[in-house]
Amino acid sequence: MKRVRIVAVLLSMSFVLTGCPYESKIPIGEPGAGSMDARLTGIWFWNDPTSDGVTEFHILRFNASEYYVETLEDFEVTGRFRMYIVDVGGEPFLNIEELVEGDDGGSWMLARYSVSEAGELSIRFVGEGAVPESAASDRQALIDFLAENLGSETLDDPDGPFILYRSMPEGMPEGGGFEQ
Repeated sequence: MKRVRIVAVLLSMSFVLTGCPYESKIPIGEPGAGSMDARLTGIWFWNDPTSDGVTEFHILRFNASEYYVETLEDFEVTGRFRMYIVDVGGEPFLNIEELVEGDDGGSWMLARYSVSEAGELSIRFVGEGAVPESAASDRQALIDFLAENLGSETLDDPDGPFILYRSMPEGMPEGGGFEQ
């Protein structure tokens, strides 16, 4: 199921979900200088509520406007992603593209995010059925649709937000997924 690879970013989830993120054939913008959020960089952890699994998200600054994201489960890389931020109606959206060898790309996941004062990263993917067909192939129509529906929960994937944490979950070996 592509959902497992998608959320491997932020995104590598290993449980069966009822919804799926919307996959756009077009990003909602291009990477722009000054669009970085330093709060995103670093190592994040996600606890799979259906198992004892923990996924690590390593978010690294790639250049002045993009991130490189790697996900690890059981010390093995499970996904690699390109990610950048675009402002839509005053709200930051992530454009997320999975990096797969031999793949020409062209599939984008869109997500809103926030970082709480407690340091939790909340990622809310745009849901698969949220975007009307009329906005699917027109970048400006897609941006307009997202901007008009920022306050609507119907925009979000029904699986809800994914919450990632900075601290290592109990029982995980020191050093996370990297040998020291």
